[in-house]
Amino acid sequence: MQILGIDYGRRKIGIALSDERLIGGLTVVRYEDEKKALEKIIRIIKKERVNEIVVGISEGQIGEE
Repeated sequence: MQILGIDYGRRKIGIALSDERLIGGLTVVRYEDEKKALEKIIRIIKKERVNEIVVGISEGQIGEE
């Protein structure tokens, strides 16, 4: 089972992928247009045959959202 982790921030979206045993960072999507960012994420979901998605909210270096 492929699990996609999304760390959603104001300017960047971190993407990680897990196969139930291992997890690793896949890419960072930098964006100004949310629609284009979502299109990139959808392409990744289809390519990697993702079964589940986990979404988190990115915090800055000093802990603010």
